[in-house]
Amino acid sequence: MTIKELEQKLEDLKREKDELLRDREKLLQILDNIEDEYYEVDLEGNYLFANRAACRHQNHHREKLIGMNFREYTLPQEAERLYRIFNQVYRTGEPSGLFEYQIVRKDGTVLHFEDNVSLVKDEQGRPVGFTGVARNITQRKQQEEELRLNRAKYRYVLEHMEDGYYEVDLRGSFTFVNEAECRIHKRSREEMM
Repeated sequence: MTIKELEQKLEDLKREKDELLRDREKLLQILDNIEDEYYEVDLEGNYLFANRAACRHQNHHREKLIGMNFREYTLPQEAERLYRIFNQVYRTGEPSGLFEYQIVRKDGTVLHFEDNVSLVKDEQGRPVGFTGVARNITQRKQQEEELRLNRAKYRYVLEHMEDGYYEVDLRGSFTFVNEAECRIHKRSREEMM
């Protein structure tokens, strides 16, 4: 190989390196701008990388979060369940599929997440850690709980009011009757339904 060819090869390698660095920066920028958490942890569950959303959700600066173990922000029973999920991913090599869990932030706030975890292997195929994408579903969980409470209040009021109340489906069959409606018709709920 001539000096000219070596210089050209060196210039090509430098250009490839620059392109890889630009691609890496672009990927990091994308990861930092998504709303969902993207994280990487080692086999013990210590953060190796966390995007901006993960830092925001945990309420920690990235420097503080890196090296932190998942057991530091989860309740003991939740930590045990997470361990079992990650262990299953480790043993099978298969992604976890969606699962839910809770964390407790340093200010005591409880957040709910939906997560999906995958195994990371090195060049020799040995497991070295995990990547995950987690979505904060706290607001959705709060809305579900409010809806459940509202339904319970609604049913309580309907059950205890003096006026008869019923609901029917499109065929005209009863789907709900309160006690007052049963008394009016002198029938049990089972007979009415």
